[in-house]
Amino acid sequence: MQKRDDYMDRQVERIIRQRNRLMKKCRALKMYGLIVTLLLIIAIAVIVVMAVTGGRKDSNQANDQSQSAVISENIGDHNGKPSQVQAETQTETENESQRMARLYEEQLDALAGKIDVSGLNSPYVLLTDVETGRTLAENQSTASIYPASLTKIMTAVVAIENTADLNAAVTVPGDFYDELYAQNASMAGFLPGEQTTYMDLLYGILLPSGADSCMTFAYEIAGSEAAFVDLMNQKAASLGMDNTHFVNATGLHDPQHYTTASDLTKLLLYALKNETFREVFESSRHTVGPTNMHAEGFTFQSSMFSAMNSDQVSGGNIVGGKTGYTGEAGLCLASLAHIDDHDYILITTGAPGDHSTEPFHIIDAQNVYNQLGTAIEE
Repeated sequence: MQKRDDYMDRQVERIIRQRNRLMKKCRALKMYGLIVTLLLIIAIAVIVVMAVTGGRKDSNQANDQSQSAVISENIGDHNGKPSQVQAETQTETENESQRMARLYEEQLDALAGKIDVSGLNSPYVLLTDVETGRTLAENQSTASIYPASLTKIMTAVVAIENTADLNAAVTVPGDFYDELYAQNASMAGFLPGEQTTYMDLLYGILLPSGADSCMTFAYEIAGSEAAFVDLMNQKAASLGMDNTHFVNATGLHDPQHYTTASDLTKLLLYALKNETFREVFESSRHTVGPTNMHAEGFTFQSSMFSAMNSDQVSGGNIVGGKTGYTGEAGLCLASLAHIDDHDYILITTGAPGDHSTEPFHIIDAQNVYNQLGTAIEE
């Protein structure tokens, strides 16, 4: 009986062990299933992510290509070729500029014959449009004349182009004063040995028509007036002033010192392209600061503006000018006017009178510019 009980116990234990092994296997299979399931989920997730990322990349590439095409169209390619938009804009701008230029040319055509210069005090006249260089009115503009102090326009040009620093200090020499006093030359007011600047001297040339300023530049740049005059004649030749010859830097009379209204127009058109020249040419006054000779400094006026009651003309203003006078040259004027948003220059020479009479050269300029402004308004 005891054996039988032992046998039964062993069978129960065996069954229990088998059951435990089976349960372990089941747990193992369950864990394996979970792992497989997890791996499948991860794999699916990776596939989904890759698909989405790939789609976005393709979309971004397409967008980039589209944007690149737009940018290329807007700014052109890297080879410097203009884009379609640039080309169209440039064409529109050019067309507008051409249209405006054509309209202005038509306006100038319409002015032909409307400005009468035959009755002026000045027998030598040339009115020119600055923008196009077109002649609007003239009388004896190629006849040989004496330029008097209109010479100083060339003196100023050569001075500017041959001075490295116009703000630098300079001492006025005393070598030439006796000769200038003897010839009754117009002076800016600098004294021998005075310490000033080249810019002050430049104002001294163009505003009060100072021979002292001219000669200081001549000596400083070329060492003598004669050498400086060589530079003036070289510049005249380069500008096509074929009927001009200078003998001095001041415009004092000499039979071999001559030009034409046409040549002076070429000179002034060239000079006005220089910002420094134009700034001085359009000034009505200038003050020199304190110097070793003038403790409080001094001021000089434009000889043109000081002789005017008003710079206003029909449709604009006379904005700059240089006067000249000798007994042989008569009253001379090179002037600049701004009328109806355009610039015009007028050369008049040979007017009767002198510094004590009415300023017939200025009266002529006002006459011509008033006719021009009225004709433009019509």
